[in-house]
Amino acid sequence: MKIKNHIKPAIIAFSLIAMLTVATTLAFLTDTETAENTVTVGNVQLQIVEDNYREQNVHNSILVPNQIVSKDPKVKNIGINDEIVFLSVTVPVKEVTLIDEIIRQKNRNTA
Repeated sequence: MKIKNHIKPAIIAFSLIAMLTVATTLAFLTDTETAENTVTVGNVQLQIVEDNYREQNVHNSILVPNQIVSKDPKVKNIGINDEIVFLSVTVPVKEVTLIDEIIRQKNRNTA
């Protein structure tokens, strides 16, 4: 008889747990909260400006080795968004022997 007295509360507790589980599952699955994500397209543009570099002077004359050409490149952001820019100026160096000078030296030595 004592066993029957303990079965009734266990059945009630189990049924309450089952109902709570079903109710929370249905609440989770039927949630209709929505979020609106707005995606905008940015504008990243840059412009390279060199104030001291005179293009017409360099193109009209011949550049010779060891000639100093002043350069001061600057990067200007002309876009809407911020940007990070790394600028590197390199000068290619190559050892060159002019054939005209070799011919002149041979002519001097033979004369």
